Amino acid sequence: MRLGVLKGFLESLQPFNTVGKLKNFLHDSAAVLGQKAALDLCREVDGLSELLQQISPLTSYLGKAEALLGADHPWQEEVRSQRAELLSKIGSPKRRSEAEFKRLLANTLGDLKTKYQDAYLAAHERSRLGANDDRRKASLTKDPRLARLQKLAGVELMPTQQLRDFENRLFALKTCFSSAGPISRPIRCARTAASDRRRSRPAVPRRNAYWPISTRRSTR
Repeated sequence: MRLGVLKGFLESLQPFNTVGKLKNFLHDSAAVLGQKAALDLCREVDGLSELLQQISPLTSYLGKAEALLGADHPWQEEVRSQRAELLSKIGSPKRRSEAEFKRLLANTLGDLKTKYQDAYLAAHERSRLGANDDRRKASLTKDPRLARLQKLAGVELMPTQQLRDFENRLFALKTCFSSAGPISRPIRCARTAASDRRRSRPAVPRRNAYWPISTRRSTR
């Protein structure tokens, strides 16, 4: 409402573009001073917009990262806690304009990003099939004992469902020789995703609330 009134007032000033036209100026000093509150609000909006643009790369990254880690991961709880604290402070125009708060905001978001990367790499390292694991998987798929069990599966009284469950789990295992670093954006390979689904319910995609990494080599 205040900004709409200010817009109308500023539009009414457009015809007065020369000194001579000012003799027909219709507004008194009270009317001009009455726009101060709306102008202050414009400055607040501009300041908030500028701040959001500055942190947009981090908030976009973290928003995607939230949807990738399991909902019960400790990192998710830290994100919720930090978000609540930052939102309570960013709501104050005076507070969010302070250089100290801007540094705190950038450092907090940067720290959450680093912790996500560490959590992802740890999960990836636990879950992926490396070169040795891939050779073991290949050996199991060609194991003569498995071939004999597959032949026995044709016998009606045999517990074939147990064999099918084993085969499904075996063939679903994904190989990833990469150590996943460096990470320039939130990603999750198929093997890590499958492991996360086994450990927890799928994470619910979140709004863009806020939200790549030092190179690390696998020892596997």
